[in-house]
Amino acid sequence: MPDFDNLKGNNISDSTTGLPPESGAMLTSNIEASRPLPCVVILIHGVNDVGEAFENQDKMICEGLNRRLGRKDLKPNKWRWAQTSADDFSPRIQMLPEWQENVDQIKPPLKPKTVKHKSYSPIIPFTWGYRPVDEETYKQEQIAYYKRLQDSNVKDPELPYNSYWVERNYHLKTDNIEVNKLNCDKFGNWIDYLYRRNGGPFANATTCIPDMYGPGMAGFLGSAGELATPKGARSYLNPHRIYYAFAAHRLAKLIKQIRKDTEGQNIPINIVAHSQGTIITMLANLILANDKSEPLPADCVILAHSPYAFEPTLAEIVSKDLSMGVQSQYGREQTFINFVDQMHNFQTDRRSKKFNPENLIETGVINTAIDDSELYTQADGTKKQYDRLGDDVELFYRDNFGKVYQYFSPNDHVVSLWNVQGMGWQGIPDNIFKQCKHQNLKQRIFSHGHIVGNDPKNKEVKIPLILIEVQEKDYPSYISVKDYQQRRGAKTYYGVNIPVVLLSEQLTKLIQEPLFKGHDGFFSHGCYANEGQSIHVHYIPSNEEIKRDYPELVYQKTSSGQLESDCIDYEINENSNKNPKLSASDLYGKSVYECNTVTTGGLTTAPYILTTRLINGEPVPETMIYTVDKPSGKTKLSRAIHYNDIYNSDNQFVEHFEKKLNYQIIDRPDYIPEKKIDEKDISSPFITDELQLKKLLDEHPEWDRGIESASYMVKRENKILVIYRNPQKQIESEIGKEVDEKEDTSSHHSGITNSLEAPAKIMAYDLAIGVVENISESHQTLLNSWRVLADWRHPENTDPETFQYVHKGILPKELKTAMNYPNRHMPEDEKLVVNHFYHSMPNRILKPIKEELEKPKYQKLTEPPQWVFPDPDLKGVSDVD
Repeated sequence: MPDFDNLKGNNISDSTTGLPPESGAMLTSNIEASRPLPCVVILIHGVNDVGEAFENQDKMICEGLNRRLGRKDLKPNKWRWAQTSADDFSPRIQMLPEWQENVDQIKPPLKPKTVKHKSYSPIIPFTWGYRPVDEETYKQEQIAYYKRLQDSNVKDPELPYNSYWVERNYHLKTDNIEVNKLNCDKFGNWIDYLYRRNGGPFANATTCIPDMYGPGMAGFLGSAGELATPKGARSYLNPHRIYYAFAAHRLAKLIKQIRKDTEGQNIPINIVAHSQGTIITMLANLILANDKSEPLPADCVILAHSPYAFEPTLAEIVSKDLSMGVQSQYGREQTFINFVDQMHNFQTDRRSKKFNPENLIETGVINTAIDDSELYTQADGTKKQYDRLGDDVELFYRDNFGKVYQYFSPNDHVVSLWNVQGMGWQGIPDNIFKQCKHQNLKQRIFSHGHIVGNDPKNKEVKIPLILIEVQEKDYPSYISVKDYQQRRGAKTYYGVNIPVVLLSEQLTKLIQEPLFKGHDGFFSHGCYANEGQSIHVHYIPSNEEIKRDYPELVYQKTSSGQLESDCIDYEINENSNKNPKLSASDLYGKSVYECNTVTTGGLTTAPYILTTRLINGEPVPETMIYTVDKPSGKTKLSRAIHYNDIYNSDNQFVEHFEKKLNYQIIDRPDYIPEKKIDEKDISSPFITDELQLKKLLDEHPEWDRGIESASYMVKRENKILVIYRNPQKQIESEIGKEVDEKEDTSSHHSGITNSLEAPAKIMAYDLAIGVVENISESHQTLLNSWRVLADWRHPENTDPETFQYVHKGILPKELKTAMNYPNRHMPEDEKLVVNHFYHSMPNRILKPIKEELEKPKYQKLTEPPQWVFPDPDLKGVSDVD
C-alpha cells in the first residue's frame, strides 16, 4: 500500500515506473499523485432551468468534500454561458473540465503567460428539456391518429405529438441582449433557435410521477393562466408532459451505463436533484428497481425544493381538462414510501461491496494528515475542533448509503404556489416517516434565520409504554377465559375488581409467540381484560423501535411559530449590527417587515401555517444559519422569455412601438425651396417631392424607419416640421426598458442550491462516499464520457434516442406509445409507482365527464382512461386519405 501521508502534494499518483529515490536529485523529482474520487454526484435541474445553480454546487461540494476528507485536491470545473450571440441564441451553461487563462499584463510584442487548468470534481451535470417536432411531422401525426381512431381494428390508439415549433424572425438589440429570432411552440411558449427549451415551460411542472406521462397543464387554470400571469412569467397552454418521462428514462440509462463501466466497483453514485428534477429522480430509480438485469441504482439521493405533493390541491385539480386523472393521496403517499423503501432495499439486495472509514483510509480517499489548527465555525460564531479519525469519525464519515435526504424551505415562493404546495415547501408529514420503516428518510429544514445541521435529537425523550392487546381468538393453549375466571375469585378492592395478572411463566411463553416477533424491548407485565376476553400486555419498546415507530418522540419538531421567531431574532441581530442607533421598537418593526418579505402567503402562494414538522437530519461538524438568496439579476435567457411574452401580447410588441411617431422641427435645407402657404389648402404645407424627401432622409440616418411626412411651417419660412417613425433603436430601447425596469426579485426557489454554505457544510456530508477507481486527476476520460451522456444538448452526445429527440423532437417508441398510457413504461406496482387516480369536478358536477367518456374515441380503450384523450387536429388538412 502506498504511504499516502508521506507523498508530496495533496494528490496521490497513478503507479509509474521510475528510478529509486536514492538515485539523487539530478535524476529524480517529486510528483503529485492522485487520490481517488470519493464518489460521483449527478446534479439535476428543474423546469425552465439550464442548471444555473450547477456552478455554485460544483464549487461548494468540492470545498465541502475536501474539508470532510481532509483533502485539498478536489477542484471544481469552470462554468460559463454559451450560445448567447444573436445568430446562435440557444443559451446554456457550459462546463469546462479543462481551460486556460492568461496571467500578467505584458506589453506587445511579448505574449502573456498562459496557465492551463484542469478540474478534479465528482460532479456530473444532468440536463434535460423539451423539443417539439416540425409542423409537417405534427400534421402527419394528427392524420395518422385520425386514421387510428377510424380503424375498428385498432385498440388503445397511440397519441400524436401535440406541439410543433414556430420560427419567428425578429431582430431585437437592447443594451443587454441581441436576438434575431423569437421562436415559440404552437402554444406560445418560448423555445431557442434550435427549437429546444431546457427544463420545458415553467407552468408544466407536476406534483407526482404518473402526471409525467399525461397531458400538459390545461383546464380552467391553463385557460386562465395567460390572463392571470405577468409578462416575463406568462403561463400558456402546454405540451404533453412525456418529455419528463424521457428525462427519467435517460437518467436511468446513465446510471446503468456508469454501473456497466465500473462493474465490480459498486462506486457511490449520489443524485442531488432540484425542483422537478426530484420527481424525475424518483421515477428513474424506480425504473431501475424494475429492471430485469437488476442494476444497482443510485446510492444516495438529496431532494431539494421538491414540488412532490402528498395530496392534490383544488387549484391543481382545475389545472386538468375536466379535472380528470387526479392522483389520490393514497397513490402519492404510497409511491413515495415505496421509493424510500426501495432506496434501502437496493443496498441490501444489490450492493456487493461496502465501504467503511478503514477502506477509505487505505485507498487514500481520506487523508490521515491532521491539521491541529483546523477549526470549524458554528452558527453561533463559536469554533470547534474535531478528532475526525477518532472520536468524531461517525460525524465525518457516517454511512449514507440507501438514504433519502429531503431539504425543504418554508420561504420557497414556487413550490408554495396554490396549485403545487409541495413537500419542498411544507416538509414531509409524520405519518410518512412512520411508514418508512428503515429510518433512511432524513429531513432538513432551510428557513431564513434558522440553524441547520445541529443535533436533531430530542433531549427530553419520553419512553412510551405501549399496550398490546391480544383477543381471545388468538389465545395460546395456556391462556383462557377459564383461567381468568378461576383466578379472579372474589378479589376486589372496595368494590373494584383487582386485575388478574399473567403468571411469569405465562408471560415468558406468550412473548415467544409469532404475534410478538420483532418486539425487542421490555415486556413489563400482562393482565386479563374485558372479563377475560382479551389480554393487555404492557411493553416498553427498544431504542431502535422508538426511532422506527415513534420518530416524533426521538427527534426535534419545528413549528411555524418557532421559524417566525428565529427569523425575527436573526434579523434583529443583523439590523442591530448594521444600525446600532436604531431604537428597540424601530429595530423590531424593521425585522418583522423583512421577515414578512420572505414568508409565503398571498394571491399566488399558500401561507406556511403548519403546526410542526419532524427534523431528523444528522448533525454536521459545522452548523450554519440559513438565509434566503438575493436576486441574482436577469439573465439573457430570462430576458428572451420576457420579450417572447411581450411579442405574444396581442401583437402589441411591434404595433405599439412601431406606430409611435416622433416630431422634430429642423432648419429648412437649401434643396427645399421657400414656399408661400395657401392657408385655404390643407395640402399646401406638405413637401411631396420624392427626391427632396429622399435627400432629407439620407441626411438623417437616425430616422431609419422612414419619414411619415415633412411640411412647411406657417410664418417660419426657414423651418420645416418632420414627422418620422419611431427609430429602430428607440423601439429596442423602449422594449428593453420594459424588461429592465421590472423589479428583479427572488422566488427563493433555488435558495438551497444557490447557498454559499449549504452545499459545502450540509450537502457534502450527506453524500455517500467510497472509492472510484480508474479515474484520476490526469485520467478523466471515463468521467467526461458520462458527462457527455448526461447533457442532452452536448454536441458529442451521440446516444441515438437522445440525438433523435434533440434534433427532431422524436421520442423512442416505448416513450411515444406511453403518452396517456403510463403502464406501458412506468414501473407500476404496489411496491413501486402506485397509480391511483380519480376524476373530479368542482361541486361534483360530473356530467361533463360523463358526456366526454361517451364519445367514440373512448370505446377503443381496453382500460378506463386516466386523462382526456385529444381530438385529432385536422385544421388546414384537406386530404386525410
